[in-house]
Amino acid sequence: FLLFSSSLPSSLLLFLLIFISPFSLPCFCSLIGKRLTVFKPFKLVLMSSQSPPELDRKDLLDTLEAHSNDPNLTIDADSVFFDNDAIDEVDRESSSSENGENILGDLVEADKTNVDAKVKEEVEEDDEDEDEEEFHDAQDHEMTNSNEGEEEEKPSKRMDDGNKEEKEEKNKHSNGNEEVEEEEEEGDNDHHEMSEHEWVQKDKHFIVLSDAGKPIFTRFGGDDSIVTRAGVIQALISFVEEEKVSSKGDVASMNELKWFKAGDFQFVFLIRKPLYLLSVSKTQEPPTLLHSQLTYVYNQIVSITTLNHITQVFRRHPSYDLRRQLAGMEKFTYHLMDSLDTEYGFFLNSVSCLPIEQQTRDKVGNIMQSCRHKHVAFGLVIANGRLVTFMRPKKYNLFPQDILLLLNFVRTPSQSFEGFTWVPICLPKFNSSGFLHCHMSYLDPDHKVCLLLLSTNPNSFYDLNRTQESIQSSLVETKLLGKIIDAARKPQVPIDVVHLESLRHFVYKHKKTAQYLASQPQPPFDQPQEQKKIFRLCQEAHHKLNNKQRPLVLFFKSTSEHTILAWTTSMFELYAVMDPLTTKQGVIEAVLRLLRWLKREEAKIFMLNSQSFQLK
Repeated sequence: FLLFSSSLPSSLLLFLLIFISPFSLPCFCSLIGKRLTVFKPFKLVLMSSQSPPELDRKDLLDTLEAHSNDPNLTIDADSVFFDNDAIDEVDRESSSSENGENILGDLVEADKTNVDAKVKEEVEEDDEDEDEEEFHDAQDHEMTNSNEGEEEEKPSKRMDDGNKEEKEEKNKHSNGNEEVEEEEEEGDNDHHEMSEHEWVQKDKHFIVLSDAGKPIFTRFGGDDSIVTRAGVIQALISFVEEEKVSSKGDVASMNELKWFKAGDFQFVFLIRKPLYLLSVSKTQEPPTLLHSQLTYVYNQIVSITTLNHITQVFRRHPSYDLRRQLAGMEKFTYHLMDSLDTEYGFFLNSVSCLPIEQQTRDKVGNIMQSCRHKHVAFGLVIANGRLVTFMRPKKYNLFPQDILLLLNFVRTPSQSFEGFTWVPICLPKFNSSGFLHCHMSYLDPDHKVCLLLLSTNPNSFYDLNRTQESIQSSLVETKLLGKIIDAARKPQVPIDVVHLESLRHFVYKHKKTAQYLASQPQPPFDQPQEQKKIFRLCQEAHHKLNNKQRPLVLFFKSTSEHTILAWTTSMFELYAVMDPLTTKQGVIEAVLRLLRWLKREEAKIFMLNSQSFQLK
């Protein structure tokens, strides 16, 4: 500006300086301030709503360490967080590691080859079709009839009859009695028929769309709720994302939008191209926890149609409508999303087992192994949504995340199977490129005990059906089925069995087996609103214990309603919720008595050994 000032009259120069400076500086600062506000990092601040009882930190640490059964446990006083003392959190190295291995082995190699060939065949056939509708029909035909022409005529006819019965069951379910129909209509209204105001008022949303902006799934509302926002979601992701082209011509993403906060809402993203997943939440859950929930939603979609299939289809047709492949399976995804806010297993990455005598559990496993056909790869007995026993080949295992998907398949209430179900399912942690074929059947009239048999052979239905009949008859003859039904009818470990008046609820994770036990809250804490508060409190404690940047060994927090003590070692994780007025001595005694009781009942509560067999 001064370069041109010599040609201007001094009076005009003075006028411009006086007029411009008061407006330009505030505007510039306002723009910078807004940008800094939008991208301000989120920080979780823990506050105590009342002055809790005094707690001597050193005494508690010494007492817990002296009574711990873990010889490798060393508690550092700086690794403990007391919310009431406002003690600074200090980093510690995390010694935990994920259980299990990546099991993409010979067991599913043949099935993976079949799926790859099927996807390749779909793409080649589509090149010859000029009509896009024919392409969609070919996809649906391939998914339902992948092995047509390879079976004999009589088995094919019997299989078709089974499929007809399955369709009739679905029709019965959709057009059945009035009570079931009314419940389904209420669920549909909750998910689809919703005004804009009602949609915004929901506490948590899950949205899935393709990278081309095509809507795929939403927890609440219809496709209109996604279409109007798809452009904004794509713009946010593209704004942060930077692509770098390597020397080989491959495109690698350098930056990825994880999450941000705007007002009371948190926006958490999961980028799994060609799919974008978004969670919009005002529940104050940590972003890492919401990211984990999005991963479960993604795995649920992949379990219906394999990742290999999704990648190949969207590579050739970026605007492909994936909803055609997911049609009829939405109820499983809805149930999974609802369970994320009630089931502890999803943020603990562990499975709930049915408490039963170890001798009974072992006998059931021995019967499964003795009746096993060579085509059976895995076998699970599930009672009332909880695992009873598990059969697997040596050197192979199923991850807890995959077992949770199977449990969600069984727990979905809209299913009313009277006989059996034969369905292909992909377990992403085991092998995201191929299907395992699942034979599901109920062993009792009340549908409390379920048997799952998994095979890599798509033509092994009759072999698995005979195996199921043999297992069922053996369980009835030995009266083991009756014992499982009796155990399933009992409540899930009432809190009064521990005989601790101050203890309201506890959750215990057995790290070695990736299994957990959650007590059944007693009145008045059995109400949904109270259970939700306790659930959020345990989520918060879990986040503090497993924070990658600042993991803790011990977490203590007291509010006006509850006091929680969370403790993690190399052997277990414990979350104990107590009365807010519990004294220091009461906290210590309650935790130690609870640990002694859990150690004494360990063999009954958890499945410590799974049945394994040698592959031939």
